[in-house]
Amino acid sequence: MDVASNAVSLIQLTIIGLAFIRQTFTSIKDGPKTVSYIAKNVQNLLHILERLSNNAAVMESQDVVLSDMLKSCHDDVTRMAQELDKCNFKATDKTGLKLRRSGKSMFKEKEWADFQARLHGYSSSLSTIITIEHSEKLFDIDRKMDGGYTLIREELLRISNKCDRIENKCEKVGAASRNSQLQAPGIGIETRENTPPRVTEQRRWTFDEVMANSRCLEDYFSRDRILLSSQIIKPPQVNKKTLDSLVRWSRASPSSQTLWIKGPYTVTRDSENHMTKIGLKLVNLAYEHRPNFPMISFFCQLSPAKSLKLNETAEMGALTAVLYALVRQILEILSLPLVEDIDLTESRFQRLDGTNSACKDALLILEDLVGNITQPMFCILDGLQWLEHISTRKHIRKLLEVLRHNYLHVLYITTGSVASLGDFISKDETLGEQDLRDRAVKEDLGRQGQKFWI
Repeated sequence: MDVASNAVSLIQLTIIGLAFIRQTFTSIKDGPKTVSYIAKNVQNLLHILERLSNNAAVMESQDVVLSDMLKSCHDDVTRMAQELDKCNFKATDKTGLKLRRSGKSMFKEKEWADFQARLHGYSSSLSTIITIEHSEKLFDIDRKMDGGYTLIREELLRISNKCDRIENKCEKVGAASRNSQLQAPGIGIETRENTPPRVTEQRRWTFDEVMANSRCLEDYFSRDRILLSSQIIKPPQVNKKTLDSLVRWSRASPSSQTLWIKGPYTVTRDSENHMTKIGLKLVNLAYEHRPNFPMISFFCQLSPAKSLKLNETAEMGALTAVLYALVRQILEILSLPLVEDIDLTESRFQRLDGTNSACKDALLILEDLVGNITQPMFCILDGLQWLEHISTRKHIRKLLEVLRHNYLHVLYITTGSVASLGDFISKDETLGEQDLRDRAVKEDLGRQGQKFWI
């Protein structure tokens, strides 16, 4: 059996054992704290293994580290499941009392505490393999598909959606035609014979209209985060590999549509952060090149507690600011007037009220706008690591999908890894810490400005 087949088999067998242990321990009503700890860690590990089992790349993976870890995890889980099975354990309301009083019971707390620690270790290690250390190996197949298959699939979906809209319009026209033919003349209803032909023309949105309709979005983000006002005292320096990658990206090359610069983690922020300085300098270079340059940007930060809605996390508040700022900036750049195919009414923007439920609406509007981009546009997003949270995970993934557009060239800059970006962006589109640490001669990014936006 090869490494991949063995890994898939181990995952399935381990899931069975964990499910048995979870059923047993969740049925204990009043037991030692170790009981609840084990139940929680079992649930976490089950979630991770199910995620692995549903990923097509695992079936092709030859990652020996992953296989060895799954083997060790399977052995521990199987051994503990067998111990439970031998005891023919059945939880009752008196189980907790029995577990506390009987040192000779099937539950030996020290042994199970050690098992709980092992479960926690497997959860952490497997999660790390998925998101950071071995993601290049494990998800290599998915990433190879991103460069071609995913783009083709997205383009086909866009075409399909347009066809659906055309088909719906045809059905409406056909229904209206049939209704007019069914109406009897002479009863006060206009017919084709007694009514002059009507000229129908699609309404077009003007710049002033969409700016007025979307003005409410300005209440949820600060313009200072689009281009930080702090002055850069020392211009950022980058090595040749980084400079070449940035230049290719700036020239709207089809092969460098998306670029992720993944710097090392640091607590410094804004203009004190070397990675952020790179983004700031690039935005400045763009506007120096041309005042009305088609550039949108945002430098993320966590939202202060006083500005959050009820039950809203700081990460969700930060994501809201990003989405609303991107929508507003694209409206300012997009070629107007736009036809009425896209809903830019004030009522639609008013639904974006900063709440969690409005996030989906914001993404739909952003998707509509991005779909109407017909000329190269550039986007710089810095600090997405601040947005990572369970409350934002699915929305960030959708945002990354929306921004993957033929005419939109996006540069992501982070300090530290971001799981969503790691799953979505290929290795060829990523500059990691080792790439950035290259000791080759450093170039002053400001002095290389003439190379960009050609």
